[in-house]
Amino acid sequence: YDFEGYVESVNLTEQTFTLASGMALHVNSETKFDDDLKSLDELERAISEGYTVEADGEYYVDSSERNVVTELDLEIENDDDD
Repeated sequence: YDFEGYVESVNLTEQTFTLASGMALHVNSETKFDDDLKSLDELERAISEGYTVEADGEYYVDSSERNVVTELDLEIENDDDD
């Protein structure tokens, strides 16, 4: 499956992030990161610093009904007001 949206929150303990739509996505050691941010830690830091981050990628639903991300593209939205 494909997903796309703005990241609303990150939970490092659960290794998940939630999109503005409410969709929760799980990251594991198999997740391939592309583009600006290369880890969930970097994503969490960007969100906590007030950046808007757009995520898109691919996922599957595992036996525990979690949305597990296989490929993830995290892009920080550029703010021209800097």
